[in-house]
Amino acid sequence: MTNRAESQDTRAHYARSQASRDPSLITPAASFFASDRGDVPKSLLESSVRDYGTGLFGKDCYISPEWHRREVERLWGKVWQLACLEQDIPNTGDHLEYVIANQSILVVRDADGGVRAFFNVCRHRGSRLKVGCGHSKEIRCSFHAWAWNLDGTLKDIPCRWDFPSVRDEEFGLKACKVSLWNGLVFINLDPDAESFESFLGPDLMRHFAEWPSLGTRWKAVHVAKEIHCNWKLAIEAFVEAYHAFTIHPQWTNYAGDLNAQYDAYGKHARVIVPLGVPSPHRRTPITEQEIVNSMITTEFADAWGKSDGGPLPIPKVPEGGTARATLSDFRKRILAERTGVDYSQASDAQMLDLIEYWVFPNACIWVGEGGPLIYRARPNGNNPESCIWETMILLPIAEGQTRPPAAKVNFIPADKSYAEGAPEVGTSAKVFEQDSSNLTKMQLGLHSQGFPGPMFGKYMEMNIRQFHQNLERLMSDEPAEGR
Repeated sequence: MTNRAESQDTRAHYARSQASRDPSLITPAASFFASDRGDVPKSLLESSVRDYGTGLFGKDCYISPEWHRREVERLWGKVWQLACLEQDIPNTGDHLEYVIANQSILVVRDADGGVRAFFNVCRHRGSRLKVGCGHSKEIRCSFHAWAWNLDGTLKDIPCRWDFPSVRDEEFGLKACKVSLWNGLVFINLDPDAESFESFLGPDLMRHFAEWPSLGTRWKAVHVAKEIHCNWKLAIEAFVEAYHAFTIHPQWTNYAGDLNAQYDAYGKHARVIVPLGVPSPHRRTPITEQEIVNSMITTEFADAWGKSDGGPLPIPKVPEGGTARATLSDFRKRILAERTGVDYSQASDAQMLDLIEYWVFPNACIWVGEGGPLIYRARPNGNNPESCIWETMILLPIAEGQTRPPAAKVNFIPADKSYAEGAPEVGTSAKVFEQDSSNLTKMQLGLHSQGFPGPMFGKYMEMNIRQFHQNLERLMSDEPAEGR
């Protein structure tokens, strides 16, 4: 095991690389995409850079109870947000509780196969109707047994004669707006909210049309953990690769962190990190074969391993070949063996790269085969300095195979590490621990009198600047940025 002093020396060594000082030495991500083999999605060749300034931001949004109260009202009470996947509630009567701050929403599969969402509260005395997930033919309160149909209409009131003023049409469950998109269930608590299509915008609608729907995948892992930090800190850590060479030093062998491309699309954003190429932070050379060896044997070992859990035979880079092409071909072969899907025409970027869309305000949705993930951060009740961080892993399904049941949430206790509490994430536990431990330190640092607020980079943290400007507009009742 590398000791702490050695780790710090290694990181300092990376930080002294020439690319750290001279951006002209950095190969843009688009250069890799343009030379990729296979059918490169057109959206990867697009760029959408915006100028959001260079000034400081305040820190109240991370620590202030008053700011949190306004977020509950002006953000969470009015924005479209990812509640669950359609596969979480596949059958009539399946239901799932989605909690955001101090609100509990019940998402239900109704008798017609549609998806509905209701405020999860009894219209009689205010008891919470359902907790967690489950299945039932009706929605019945456990206190006095008032009941509603799956479409939210009033079904039954015991001793109905004692409630002469109750009219059926007025006492249905209060509904939230619902939109199904790409295998995902989005909800909005505001009955006057803009349409989901308007919220998402034409760019993301067009981009996602180039990728297989997430609804064709299987949610194999769903892990949640309480982290001592504001939800925004958690999300911000996953929309920039600037931190990778220090927090994830193992990535410098095979992840082009400084090569990453950042794009802004109105409220939303994108970051693309090319893999199979070394970080420009590296000062010492690395061979193409060493890149392959490192990438397969670190945290990618589980995702790329044999279906029987056996070790992977590491491919050899051919004479004059590249690690990127070798890894892409290897990934295609492994996935084809597992799923029966033909990936022969897929681009190297689709097979390898981390392509993440940040759907405002708190969902990070990855496309492609390099990182089939969804990240989500939610405020933990009314505590502005705690959040629930969730990781979902979506895997391809073999042709003709019935999709297995979606994984239930594994909530890791606060006193357990990812390795201890979530063995299903395998070697990725190391990455999650690296991130979460630093997020806690960042939250503590926000209270320092020597820290007035964050100074985000102009490009590498452009999307975080965009996020905060939109958030501040919402908090001040100004219209948020559109497309």
